[in-house]
Amino acid sequence: MGHAGPGLQHGRTITPQYHLTKEPSAMRFHHRMFLVALCVAWIASSDAIAGEKPMKVFILSGQSNGVGKGCGDKLPAQYAAPDPDAMLYQNGGGMKGWQTLAPYPSQPDQAKMYHCGESMFGPEISLGRELRQRFPEYRIGIIKVCVGGTSVVSWSGDFDTNENLALRKTLYKENAEKQKNLHRLLVTEARNALAQIEGPREICGFVWVQTERDTQHTDAAAAWAGRVVQLHRDLAEKLDYSFDKVPFLVMGPHFHVYGESKAAHAAELFAGIRKTADEGGKVTLERLQKAAGLDALSAKDVEKELGMMRYWLPDCLTQIECVGIMERGLREQSVKYQNMAIIKSVDLPTHEGLHFNTEGQLELGRRFADAYVQLAAAQTEEGVKAAAPSFIWWEAENPDKTDFAPGTFNHPRLAEVASDGKWLQKDKGKPGSFVEYSAPVKQAGQYEFYVRRFWKHGPFRWRFDDGAWHGQNALRTGHERGNVLLDNEVIQGGWCLNWEPLGPVTLAAGDHRLRIELLEPDEVAGFDAFLLIQGRFIPRGKTKPDVPLAPPEPGWWHFLPEPDPIESPALDLRALWNEPFAGSKGFIKVKGGDFVHEKTGEPILFEGTNLGPGIWNMRRDYIDRTARALARRGINLVRLHGPVFYRDGPDVLRVNPDVLDNLLYTIEAFKKQGIYSEISFYFGSWVGDLGGIPGFEDFGAHNQSKERTFGAHILPFFHPEFQRRYKEMIRRVLTAQSPYSGCHLADDPAVMGVEFVNECTPSWWPFYADMPPSIRRELLRQYEAWLLKRHGSLEAARQAWGDAASKPADLLMPYHQVLQTLGTPRGRDQALFAVETHRSFNEMMVRLLRDEWKFKACLLSENWHTVNDTVLGAADTWAEDVCDFRDHHSYFYPGSIKTNRTAPDGSPLSACQSRSAIRGDALDGADKAVEVGFVNVIRNGKPNMCSEFAWMTNNPCRSESPLFVRAQSAVAGMKALTEFAQHQADVWLAEEVLEWPYNTPAILGQMPVAAAIFRQRGIREGEVLAAMKVNTRDALAFKPIPLKKSTRYDFNAQLGAGGRSAEGAGGGIANPALYFALGKVTLDVGDFPTAHEIKPLDPYFDPAKQVLRPSNGEIEWDLRRGLYRLQSRRVNGIVGFLNVEPKHDLPDVVIETPMDFGAIALASLDGRPIAESQKMLLQVMSQQRNSGWIEEAPDAKGHRVLLSRGGAPIQIKIFAGIVSLTRPDAARLPVTPLRPNFTTAGPAQSASRIILEPCALYYLIERKQ
Repeated sequence: MGHAGPGLQHGRTITPQYHLTKEPSAMRFHHRMFLVALCVAWIASSDAIAGEKPMKVFILSGQSNGVGKGCGDKLPAQYAAPDPDAMLYQNGGGMKGWQTLAPYPSQPDQAKMYHCGESMFGPEISLGRELRQRFPEYRIGIIKVCVGGTSVVSWSGDFDTNENLALRKTLYKENAEKQKNLHRLLVTEARNALAQIEGPREICGFVWVQTERDTQHTDAAAAWAGRVVQLHRDLAEKLDYSFDKVPFLVMGPHFHVYGESKAAHAAELFAGIRKTADEGGKVTLERLQKAAGLDALSAKDVEKELGMMRYWLPDCLTQIECVGIMERGLREQSVKYQNMAIIKSVDLPTHEGLHFNTEGQLELGRRFADAYVQLAAAQTEEGVKAAAPSFIWWEAENPDKTDFAPGTFNHPRLAEVASDGKWLQKDKGKPGSFVEYSAPVKQAGQYEFYVRRFWKHGPFRWRFDDGAWHGQNALRTGHERGNVLLDNEVIQGGWCLNWEPLGPVTLAAGDHRLRIELLEPDEVAGFDAFLLIQGRFIPRGKTKPDVPLAPPEPGWWHFLPEPDPIESPALDLRALWNEPFAGSKGFIKVKGGDFVHEKTGEPILFEGTNLGPGIWNMRRDYIDRTARALARRGINLVRLHGPVFYRDGPDVLRVNPDVLDNLLYTIEAFKKQGIYSEISFYFGSWVGDLGGIPGFEDFGAHNQSKERTFGAHILPFFHPEFQRRYKEMIRRVLTAQSPYSGCHLADDPAVMGVEFVNECTPSWWPFYADMPPSIRRELLRQYEAWLLKRHGSLEAARQAWGDAASKPADLLMPYHQVLQTLGTPRGRDQALFAVETHRSFNEMMVRLLRDEWKFKACLLSENWHTVNDTVLGAADTWAEDVCDFRDHHSYFYPGSIKTNRTAPDGSPLSACQSRSAIRGDALDGADKAVEVGFVNVIRNGKPNMCSEFAWMTNNPCRSESPLFVRAQSAVAGMKALTEFAQHQADVWLAEEVLEWPYNTPAILGQMPVAAAIFRQRGIREGEVLAAMKVNTRDALAFKPIPLKKSTRYDFNAQLGAGGRSAEGAGGGIANPALYFALGKVTLDVGDFPTAHEIKPLDPYFDPAKQVLRPSNGEIEWDLRRGLYRLQSRRVNGIVGFLNVEPKHDLPDVVIETPMDFGAIALASLDGRPIAESQKMLLQVMSQQRNSGWIEEAPDAKGHRVLLSRGGAPIQIKIFAGIVSLTRPDAARLPVTPLRPNFTTAGPAQSASRIILEPCALYYLIERKQ
């Protein structure tokens, strides 16, 4: 089934993910249950075993840890209770032949040594019982042939050769010739056991548990892995099973575990042991001492402490070297065979450092079972069924009853993407109101119900039998529809198929009737398939849950995250950083350039994302899970960006009460998780036909005649009737009584702020774009009135302009003409009219919100740029100065070109670049570019926000953005970030969408360290490198400022003095982007003389090497090589093209990695420097893309034609490398790998040498008190 999050990777292991439920309260029954099991085992023993179910057979072989020293009297009840369908074949140890799976009788000396009762066991108990749980339709049979103290040499097929004898003499000394041919024993016992099975049976796995004897000599260690594989090959031939298909599970080599050793430096020594084994080569005491960081101790003291850990010289040095040799050999073998898995054992608890104790044996067996299920799922139908939950699937095109008139849509691609190649579809305006199906349920229980259908078209209600109706309150208006679309399969154009969760339903066994009734019978509708499933469902288009997931591409792994636990994950940033509830410290205010808590005055930085109506209108349980998941990953702000109003018709701009209710619920749900909300009220693109408003009769016809219009964007700024409806809409939202909080939004401190208008300003070109005549007439009327007030008459205005021939219809010039004539009275007048209109609008809105509606939090005018910030930026600053903070948007696009080819769905194919901001890739292969558009000028000392940004389309460099954006935003003095945008999903997207895929591993997966960098101030602000002060009169006269934000750096330009060009007209600065990349840029407009201070960039930028060192002294940005180094006291990391150096020495961390691209970073989570921190997180990311992604090789400019974007699940390029903390106590700091849902993913390591797992995103490092 591929790799389940972090997943099994060849040569690596994971902690089990599917276990029987543990029952600690049943421990008092252990002994009683064991006696029952033992009795049943002896009763069941016979020369032949029969049963109705087919048997899956597993061969378990090896030495003493295969025999097992687990204590039978300590078995948990669920393993002790007998199961007649779980069988064990074993000859010896008091057992003979096939018996019900149970422990073997213990010898008195063994029982005394290991503090066990009357029985003992190995990994077979939990292995067999876990497999029975996964394969209930099968019997499980384990053939166990194990002999303690043996080498793989004794089990090899070449036992009788001279080479084998020579190795046996090396390992067994004088006892070499006394050793039995265990290979012959294993084959004989296995054949006998198989012959006694009546009925269908299949050998399904070979399990090998043996390492210790071969760690005594380097020659044996070097041959060990190859001999283990050859043993599997020989058995496959002699027992007639497939060598390269039957899963082959090998326990990895392990060291003695020091446990509760009294050695003072046990942790350091064990870390040194691990490090020297990994590095390979001859192990000496001096080398081990150095690796452990114990140079201050004498060699004698080190030897003494090793002895206290049961490591005695000189034998332990050979063992360490041998374990390293065996591990490397095993990894090399596992790469060759897709059916081989290495089961990690180094972390399992032992009795005395060598033999696994009860929990160790149970865990080992569970790991074998997990590995088998994952390998089998990738190869066999039964394996998939074991890993897949129970489900019922039926086709929509085969109803029992319906009145649908057959639809006419029948694109050829439908046969490819629809389940069974067909669907049930009706056309718009055609008959069709209901459909009924029979749903046979074999097993009673609770199911999740899903439908695959045509997008959000055809809202409906549904029920099973005569139960309650569901979905009858579904929102039915355009984008406000509350469907959760889990994937998207394009058929052609706007036609698509999407899986949608409908909710939980409890059903008894038997036949049930599903009835669906359309809520809008005249609408188009289409249904493909229905699914009832117990457990997790990962949409894969028409593929059913029991169909094997195709293996990931070589070098990649499937991202299949488990749901977040409701309580107590290993890491929860919500508990560490967020307030008990948003607003617990009062309203958010602005003070001294910061957002602050009203009650305490504490500054607060905001890290967040955007939520549209697709999120607010989801099922409430999905909203709750999303809020909890985002808070756990470091989020404390969401921007609620979407229409709360009807979008067209006579009710346009009137509040939709259903959407408002969902908005209020969303705010409260996120408030409970310590997440604030910012509300974006209006965007012109949300408005459809305004023909129902008096005076807008020509709006719809005008829009239909144009490719695109911006008339609706500018309407709030000036149109009286539109303003009336717009203001009433906002009033209704802010003064509505929330049934969830009990207060109005205006009174809710969880609302951080509100935004008046999205992506428009009167100083942007749409203010004078082509628009419906009725709207233009109103704008012209207001401009004429403004001119009358300014000049006394239109004639006087014309005279002032020197343009007496101008006609009234020509008064409003297109914006490009305004810019061209800004040096003339006429151009300045029109620009000033726009700026004053903007200022008047802001003053009106501030007055309404503050004085009439009593809104107490922060106010934002809009978030757009002017048509030319050099001449209009200062005036725009004046226009918005009545509001509390500033905002802007920025998107990083890869260059693209159109081709003359089409995709299977008929859409045109384009070619995009693999474009990296860190490497300074300019658009379409042009010169280098410094692009930091997500930061901005700090205007009049007010907090700066970037409420929309993303790395767009199919850019494989997307994973560079989270840490890079946050670090540069910190340098530039930004105060709030909300990335665009969280998509509809159960937290994680199943597949990567082309635009702004926020909730994917490359973005949301990196939020913990990203949030530590930005909102927790892991990276400090830079210095002010450019301070511009503009007198208000100069601003309103549109005198140019010397520096505006730019996305390019021209490496061919003369730098002049410290990065400045000669100040010509307007005092322009060459390469302005550098100032935004290296520090802060400020612009103040007020009653003071115009003056600018632009600092030289020499200390921060090396143009020859193209290396930037921002003014906070905590970052090195190598533009030429594409490497970005974070080196602050609280964050150390590398981002970009990582393998340009084999080793990265950072202040507190050393990183070695062969990964070509990605991000590896360590962040303090408790606010202390890394050198002192008690809680840290190491985070790793490479690149992501969909399964089935197909692209052509890039052309000379790096353009790649995307032939297929593929689908679920997302694949991630495997991780690799070693991260070593350099603080003195690193060896004593335990490191716990975490899954994407922050649960433990595997055994602990030491912080002195963290070996990156191929599929682990996180490593939690904590110093235990």
